[in-house]
Amino acid sequence: MGLPFFIQTRSETVREDYLKKLKEINVSTIAIGVEHGSEEYRKKYMNRRMSNSELQRSFALVNKYGIRTTANVIMALPYEDEKTFQETIKLLRILKPKSISISYLQPFHGTVMREMAVKEGHIKPDHIITDSTKCMRMPQFSAEKIRHYYENFQKYVNGEIELEQIP
Repeated sequence: MGLPFFIQTRSETVREDYLKKLKEINVSTIAIGVEHGSEEYRKKYMNRRMSNSELQRSFALVNKYGIRTTANVIMALPYEDEKTFQETIKLLRILKPKSISISYLQPFHGTVMREMAVKEGHIKPDHIITDSTKCMRMPQFSAEKIRHYYENFQKYVNGEIELEQIP
């Protein structure tokens, strides 16, 4: 049909032979799940084993073929604090995606992330998601600070707002 389309994928699946074929059939955008900038956090809490160098490789390869990139990012995660969140911003500065999709964690029933959020008291066990912009209550990363980063995220990634040094 020749119509442009987009796909979402993981960095581990980005291969040059796939990209050549996708370009031939008019893919316009490839969104890659970055999720979080800290390799340690991704491994420990998200069961995501890709390295930051793997992410760099995949974004560079997609860019080589002139295909638009989107980085999918989640914030306000259990055990996340301001310092670890800043690792996400630093990684995105390196990856240079054409666009970023950032969203608050939605701790759905039946997921490990929800179990962590309940265990830590960030949400109540009977919590039902009714608003996708609500932050969990986390003493190590205040809702006010999380909203600030969310509202100014692109400015941080672009370097328009400098990151605070956090010990």
